[in-house]
Amino acid sequence: MRRFSLKVNEEDERIKELGKSFFLYEKAFEEISAEDAESFIANNSSLITIIDNVPNGVSIVTPDYKVVYINKKMRSWFAANGRNYKIRCYRLYHKGQKSQCKECPARVCMETKESASVFHYCDPLDDSGEPMYVHIHAFPILNKKKAPVAFVEYVYNLTEQRQLAETMSALKSQLVLMEKENALLREKLEEERQNMANLERTISDNLNNYVKPALDYLGTRVSRSEQKIFTSLIEESVFPITSSREARGLELSARELQIALLIKEGQSSKQIADTLHVTKKAVDYNRANIRKKLNIHPKANMQTYLRAYL
Repeated sequence: MRRFSLKVNEEDERIKELGKSFFLYEKAFEEISAEDAESFIANNSSLITIIDNVPNGVSIVTPDYKVVYINKKMRSWFAANGRNYKIRCYRLYHKGQKSQCKECPARVCMETKESASVFHYCDPLDDSGEPMYVHIHAFPILNKKKAPVAFVEYVYNLTEQRQLAETMSALKSQLVLMEKENALLREKLEEERQNMANLERTISDNLNNYVKPALDYLGTRVSRSEQKIFTSLIEESVFPITSSREARGLELSARELQIALLIKEGQSSKQIADTLHVTKKAVDYNRANIRKKLNIHPKANMQTYLRAYL
């Protein structure tokens, strides 16, 4: 048996296992001797019938690269490239090419009298513009003097596998890019969180350092109840910024918020009316609006609710 020599690119190592299956086909030919390609085909009709129906492409090429036989699968792939397929292999498989390929496995077989393999692109068969990506394994047919008179080329069409590999590679690249973008977004979100925390501290410091002293001074000019209202309104207005809990008072009007804060302190409707210099009827009207806007149950104690949520 002639030595099996598989030549593949490093990028195609994953397909290297395909070479093992070629032993079966090469072994079928290893004891056959012929004086030329035509006599080889004529004297081995049974074997030719078998390879004519294998699921992959098979062709027989002469030492001057003329294709003298292709099986059904090869005809479905390449016969459309010329009215007569019995032309030079490089013209059949690569439209218009004028010489053999640099990595032609038949040329390697002719020089070494051993089998050879190559991964190769062939011209498209239609107008899609997509080339075929194939694995060609070639082995020589020798005459009695051990000179090569023909070469059998066995062809696997790996176009779909290559396209799938390229798609997977593209998806992996997209995934890497998305992960980088997510990392940048996380950094940006963390930066925004830090900025918000700094803003909260600044507002809180300003409230303590400037607003509250001003309110204390204001307390010397207004009544204590009015001072409490001003203080409560300011605290409520900055609460959404300086705290993480929901500020439910934002749903209320300024007057409703005043009254809600006084109810929270425990004042009755009459006391509130006296504090704000309005009628008790007006206070009761605002109380009803507060209960409605804050969705306070009719039987729920409003003061208890406001102390918990406002």
